[in-house]
Amino acid sequence: MNRKKVYKLVKGYLLKDKRQTVIIGIFLSIMVAIFLIGNQMFHNVDQVNIVNAQALAGKQHVKYYDVPVEQAKVIEELPYVKSVGKLFDIGRLEDGTGLAYEDNKDKELMAEVAHKNIKSVKQGHWAQKKDEVVFTENYMELYHLKIGETIKVTINKSDSLGNLVYTVKNLTLRIVGIIDNKPGFTDEKIGYVSKELSEQYIKEYGGNYLVSVELKGKKNIDKRIDEITKKIGYTDSAAKVNKNTMLIQSLRDSWSYKSQSIGMNLILWLICILVIYNIFNNRFENRRKEYGLLRGLGFEMKDLRQLIGSEIAVFMIIAFIAGLCEGAIVNKLIYKKMIFAMLEQYDKSHVLTSNITFKSIIITVIMIILVCIPVSVGTIIRMKNITPVNIMKETIDKHIRVSQFRKKRNQRVKNNLYAYTLIMLQKNRKKRNLTIVIMLLAVTLICVMAYQRNGSDNGIKYVKQYIPEDLQLSVGNRVEEFTFGRDSASFSPESIEKVRKIPSVKNIQTYALINDLFLCTKKDELDKKERKDDLDKESISEIEDAEKHHISKIGKDDYVTFNVIIAATNDIGKLLHGEKGKSTHGVILSDYLCKMYKLTIGDKFTIYDSSIMGAENLDAAKSVDVEVLKTEGLTVLAEEYIGPNIIITDEETAKEFSDKLDYKIINIDVKDGKEGQTLYKLNNMPELSDASIRSAKESMKSFEESNSSQEAIRYFFIILLIAIAAITYINSTFANLLSRVKELSMLHKIGVSVKEMYRMILREGLSYSMTSVTLIVFMQIVLFIFDRCTERFAIDSGMIYLFILVDAGVLIICSVVPMIIFTYIHHKNMIYVRKK
Repeated sequence: MNRKKVYKLVKGYLLKDKRQTVIIGIFLSIMVAIFLIGNQMFHNVDQVNIVNAQALAGKQHVKYYDVPVEQAKVIEELPYVKSVGKLFDIGRLEDGTGLAYEDNKDKELMAEVAHKNIKSVKQGHWAQKKDEVVFTENYMELYHLKIGETIKVTINKSDSLGNLVYTVKNLTLRIVGIIDNKPGFTDEKIGYVSKELSEQYIKEYGGNYLVSVELKGKKNIDKRIDEITKKIGYTDSAAKVNKNTMLIQSLRDSWSYKSQSIGMNLILWLICILVIYNIFNNRFENRRKEYGLLRGLGFEMKDLRQLIGSEIAVFMIIAFIAGLCEGAIVNKLIYKKMIFAMLEQYDKSHVLTSNITFKSIIITVIMIILVCIPVSVGTIIRMKNITPVNIMKETIDKHIRVSQFRKKRNQRVKNNLYAYTLIMLQKNRKKRNLTIVIMLLAVTLICVMAYQRNGSDNGIKYVKQYIPEDLQLSVGNRVEEFTFGRDSASFSPESIEKVRKIPSVKNIQTYALINDLFLCTKKDELDKKERKDDLDKESISEIEDAEKHHISKIGKDDYVTFNVIIAATNDIGKLLHGEKGKSTHGVILSDYLCKMYKLTIGDKFTIYDSSIMGAENLDAAKSVDVEVLKTEGLTVLAEEYIGPNIIITDEETAKEFSDKLDYKIINIDVKDGKEGQTLYKLNNMPELSDASIRSAKESMKSFEESNSSQEAIRYFFIILLIAIAAITYINSTFANLLSRVKELSMLHKIGVSVKEMYRMILREGLSYSMTSVTLIVFMQIVLFIFDRCTERFAIDSGMIYLFILVDAGVLIICSVVPMIIFTYIHHKNMIYVRKK
């Protein structure tokens, strides 16, 4: 058959029923737009997540403290390391100003927020010669200095234990640049020297780098960090390894987003196949007679296949072009309303684009092709029995069925309407089953997406964990104090009392820290001790591997020792929800320590002071027996004080080791509506000039915006699925009733009233709804059982109500929609026999 004739037929069919052609085209273009928007949205959310993590925490995946020069070179030569930044702590000036050297790579890796000041100099240039230095603006203002002036300073360098390493007196430095103050730490004065001076001090006095490592790719980040840690021999000291957990988590989320994107494409692909097949099946079924005539006129099956395939292809090409335009417009709106809200103000405008990316277009094209293939094949197979003989047979069967109803009058006709309903349900069972499958799939996804945990509120939960009250004051930094041996600041009892007496403060909770304490258990005894938790073999193996790096000799025996920090609080009962332990010395312990020492709630163990290291026996050290009152995942006191080795206890227990307590953290519970007033008073207290002041409300803002954006995305897809299910059912019902207009007209002619037809249509709708709801309830029961086994969706009373609401919605829609469509057909006078 000539292709031109086939294309003319396609054109004729498209223009013959313009309304149906436009409706199908609009629906298909919406499906294309959904693919585009969905893929672009996942791409944008993924990029925003990573960009925000890099801006807040830096591009480095891990930091290593106190790394020798040779080991730093080993890290640089590893094939999976992308870049290595180095910082060398020169020491401190007499007024406490820090002096350091930081290379360009380290400046690039540092966070946009916390280290914005080192990205560029405000005036002048970076130190390049041995005698050059750059200071922060507050140092220059304090001593009224200008660029070009020279100063003489004395440098003192101490190790992590506070021991003096070297002193350099009367060092002459020339100021060549000024940088902004460190964000959030306006009183911290810092100076940066040249590479030449740092290398000289490393050669003369020795010293190690703080190394920031950026890895290649997004896979196996934790595994590679562990490999680097083992290569430089740092497995025995977790305090010297600082993972960028925020960035690593964002990369994990990236793979999660990728898997979700694949899942979304597969689900939409399956729904599109069912929906589009349903559309074209209805369209081509109504032309069976015409196709039979074409076969009689000389059309072969290959010509018929070409005709059907060409019509599907034309529809999909038009839909793709229209869908591309729709997707681009909608994506711009979503980008401005949702994605842009997730970007923090510090991000650069070129990080993301509001346009559709080429990758999203390619994925959409692939998905459309994968949709067209099964739809075309299924439709063509359905048309394989179209021959003039078969069409004639179908027509005769139809006339026989209608003639049976012609013989019925009045009441007899009414009685047979039930039989007619059953016949029509049987006749359209394939269409009905396909529609029900689409609805069942869509409703299942709606129920899952409504309650699935997507982790979008993890940031809010984290803020609530480290700022449990309204406000928080903190001083010092555990890692920097340990690594650089810097003086440890603390709150005095007088300043704490002053905070307590602020009229707008309801209550405060303080934490005082004591370092260099140890847990110590003989290895043989620990091996014999029965494990009370239900860990799997892999977790037990990891703990046993970590245990090997904590073995120390005390006397002649091997002991498993762990360096811990005691956090003494003034109200431990508040953390226990008012409960009190049996022992005076009760503690809250991290799960990590519980697993390592095989402890559980109610168990007792001993904490020793630092004199145990190098002692001949345990009796030589000061010790306290304590009882486990509670366990938690990771002890988080503040941003600067996080770790599995922090043990929370009461002040009486802490005083067994030291009479003087260094208070580092104050959590403040404020009276309603008084937060602003309290913040103003705290900021104006000179005793708190070195403290970081945090507000839980302010800290949550960015996370709440991100959470609301992700929730909006989730609800967008839920609404999308509802629309797909509704449109599919309406389209199927409309096509079904339109194909029966002649039969309905005949029924009306032989005496069936419109009221009786309404009842007949209502019965068909109820049959649809009861079948659908039965299958949906069965699916919900399966989902409920699955959740009870895996606790994946957190099904609670709220989700039960959602199930009931969905079931009621399906029941009403499936019953009412056929009535509405029949009303439309009735008012358009389609069921009345017209005179020519």
